[in-house]
Amino acid sequence: MRRCIRRAALLLLLALLPLRAHGEGLDWARVWADTQAGLARYVEALRQSGARDLSLVLEADRLTLQDGETATLEAVIENPYLWALDATLRLDLTEGCFEVGGDAAQWAGELPPATLDAAGAVIPSRTRMTWTLTALEAAGGEEGLRTADAIVTLSRDSRLYQDAKALRLCSPRVSVQVNASADTAHPEGEVLYTVLCANRGPAAGETQVRLSLPEGLIAQALDMPGAARVEDGALVWDVRVPAAAYADGALLRPGYAVGVARVQVAADALDGVKSGRRLLVGEVVADGEKLPPKRLTVSGPLLTLQTVCDAERLSPGEEMTVALVLENAGAAAADVTLQAALPEGLRVARLVTRGLSGKIAGDTVSWQVHMDAAATGGDGQPIPAAERIEFVVQAQALPGGERERLLGLFGTYRAGAQTPGISNVAQVTLETPTFLGATKGDWQAMLWAAVLLAATGLGLLLVVRREY
Repeated sequence: MRRCIRRAALLLLLALLPLRAHGEGLDWARVWADTQAGLARYVEALRQSGARDLSLVLEADRLTLQDGETATLEAVIENPYLWALDATLRLDLTEGCFEVGGDAAQWAGELPPATLDAAGAVIPSRTRMTWTLTALEAAGGEEGLRTADAIVTLSRDSRLYQDAKALRLCSPRVSVQVNASADTAHPEGEVLYTVLCANRGPAAGETQVRLSLPEGLIAQALDMPGAARVEDGALVWDVRVPAAAYADGALLRPGYAVGVARVQVAADALDGVKSGRRLLVGEVVADGEKLPPKRLTVSGPLLTLQTVCDAERLSPGEEMTVALVLENAGAAAADVTLQAALPEGLRVARLVTRGLSGKIAGDTVSWQVHMDAAATGGDGQPIPAAERIEFVVQAQALPGGERERLLGLFGTYRAGAQTPGISNVAQVTLETPTFLGATKGDWQAMLWAAVLLAATGLGLLLVVRREY
C-alpha cells in the first residue's frame, strides 16, 4: 500500500510540473481536473495489475529430436506489476539426455516493472531466457524412443510458477548379423557373405561393419548396391539403415538394410596342410563392438601319386608296364590332371587303361581323372579313393658305345589351379646286350676291323709275291 501511495504522489508531482513553467497564470480548475484524471488512470492501472499475476510460458522450436540434433527453449516471464520484482528461475531436465547451452540453468534477478501506454493500459514487462538442448547419443534409451521433460520453475517469495515441455527423443537401435552362404568350401570355391542390419529405433541410423579376411580368402568385385569395399585386408560395409515404423508409440516393423560381399577361396589355401582341412576365422566388428567371428572350413582333395614299374632293367626293344596309382584321402572330390613325361631312351608303346581322356603327345602322356572324396570307415578313419592308370613303354637303343643308362620315371598331378604335386621316382636301367663282354656294336666294330686287317694283309701278300 505504501508503494501505491508513493506512486500516486509521484504521478501528482509529474502532473504539477508544467504549472511551474506557466508561473502566475495557473488554471487551478484545470489542474485539479487533470490531477483527478491522472489519479483515476493510475488507480485503474493498479486495479488491472492487481487483477493479474506473473506468467511463465515455455516454448520449444521442435519437440522431436534425434541423436545430435538441437532444440531451442525459450522461457518468457511477464510482470504485470508497476514495480520491479525479485525472482529466481530454474531449468530442470531429464538426466543424461541433453547437452545444455545458452543461458544459465539457474537464474536470480529482478523482473522489470510494467509500463503504461498513452491510454493508461498496463503493458507487462517481458524477461526472456533461452537455452539450446542437444540430444546426446543413444538418448532414446533401450528401445530407441524416450520422452524427456524440460521443466522451468519461477519462484517469487513463496509462490511457484511452472511450465514444461515433453521432448520426444529418437535414437536408432541397429542390430547386425553376418551370414555366410556356406560354412565349408573347397579351394577355388566362392562364398557369399550377407550383412543384415535391423533398426528397431524410430530414427535412421548408420553403422560400419568390418569382416577381416584371413589368409586364403580373396575378395571378389561386386557391382551392386550394398557391396563391401576392401580396406586393410578387411571387407567393410558402411550401411545406412532406415528408421523403424511406429504407430502410437508401438513398433510396427523394423527398418532393414543389407550388405553383400563375395570371396573366393585361394587355390593354394591347402598347400602344406597334411590333413586336407583348414579352418579360416574372420573377425567381425560393428561400430567397434566385436560380434561372433565367421568360421569357414576349407576342405579339399588330399592327393598322393605313386609310380610303379614292373621291371628294373630293359634292353632295347623290350617293353615295360608303368602304373600311376592316384589316391585321394581328402574330404572333397577333385578333377585331376595327371601327366607323365618319359626320359630319353623310352617311348610310349600303348595305353593299357582306356578312357580318362588319355592323350599321347611325343614323350608325354596325360589323363583327366575325376577323383571322388574319401569314404569314412566304421572306425571313423578315411578310406582313400584310388585310381590306377597303366601304360606300356618300350626301350630304345642307347647311343653307340653306351653300355647302360639309369632312367627315372615319375608322374605329376594337379587339381584345378592348386599347386602341382609329384610322385616318387621309379628307377629303370636301360642296358645294351653283350656277348662275351662285348656289345653288338663292339662285335660289329671288331668284325670290320678284322675284315680290314685281312684285306690289308692280303694286299701286302700279293705285292710281295709279285716282286719275287
